[in-house]
Amino acid sequence: MKKMIYKDGRYAGCYFRSTVKKPELKVLLQITERCNLHCKHCFNSSINIGDEISYQIIEEKIIPKLVSANVTRVTLTGGEPMVHPEVIEIITAFIKKGIHITLCTNGTGFSEEIIDRLYGLGNVHINVSLDGFSFNSHGRFRGFSNEQSFNRVLHNIRMLGKRNLLNGILCAPNHFSDDEEYINLCKFAKENHARYVLFNPLSKFGRGNETQNLSYTMQELINLRKTIEASNLENETFQIVFIRIFKEKASLNCEINCDYEIPYIFVNGSVAVCPYMVFATDSIRSKYQKKDFLYGNILDDEFNLPSAMKHYSFLNKEEIRKRGCIASKITNGLRLIDFDNEIYNVEEK
Repeated sequence: MKKMIYKDGRYAGCYFRSTVKKPELKVLLQITERCNLHCKHCFNSSINIGDEISYQIIEEKIIPKLVSANVTRVTLTGGEPMVHPEVIEIITAFIKKGIHITLCTNGTGFSEEIIDRLYGLGNVHINVSLDGFSFNSHGRFRGFSNEQSFNRVLHNIRMLGKRNLLNGILCAPNHFSDDEEYINLCKFAKENHARYVLFNPLSKFGRGNETQNLSYTMQELINLRKTIEASNLENETFQIVFIRIFKEKASLNCEINCDYEIPYIFVNGSVAVCPYMVFATDSIRSKYQKKDFLYGNILDDEFNLPSAMKHYSFLNKEEIRKRGCIASKITNGLRLIDFDNEIYNVEEK
């Protein structure tokens, strides 16, 4: 039986994914800001230009500090990690140090040769974004220029599944698609040996703030959850997770500053408590600044990740963590102590 991401009795209130238990640590590493697509909801507002971290800096400066901090898992993010010219070398460097790699990708940048190389490394798993199950839905949402690009993503997912590299499918429900497509998407993920499908509402970060008209309402998300749950697709090896989608008699907590902390490293070396808190401060409604949610910079010679995490005290109040997603509160102009008004007081109909 594979480990389930979220157990009965609670629903996912955080945009973060699975993690590890202390004393081990998981880290998210942004290796590039660039992306080959122009997705309508990108929380990082990625385009085809931007900065990136070189393989040399990662190997010489970042990996040693992560190893000394007992980091056992790293998720590579972007932008689109596969556009980084040294992405395979970066993955290889982590694997050689015994660090498991998860790659979050739009699924367009693979070839059979690349997939074979990743398979040969071991301890590599891939999360692919799929926001609909047709070119007219996923393709429009992700900014594909033709149907061939969409078909390539499906082909790549199948190849990853055959090599047992497919970890999960990440999905942002949107009005280009419908509930029936999402059921077919879940069936496709299961057929290709994904561990899970994560349904994650469009955030208000980055370009998502400009495209909220495409977002499912909370009631539509609840209805989607009920429809998919009724399909009985889940089993002991396949889970469907609904992030920030109300569920009666289930609890919601922020994961930050509790048992599961996942630092995020930006391309400039800045280390965030949570990347979404940093992105949320770009909102004109935010009462906070980016620096409020940064530990420091991992490229500084004196930086020590465990020490930085230990001495960061901005969020060390239990009542803050129990009142929903901190990033959501920031982008909506609320205080950290306030309740997450996108989740609380929701009634299931």
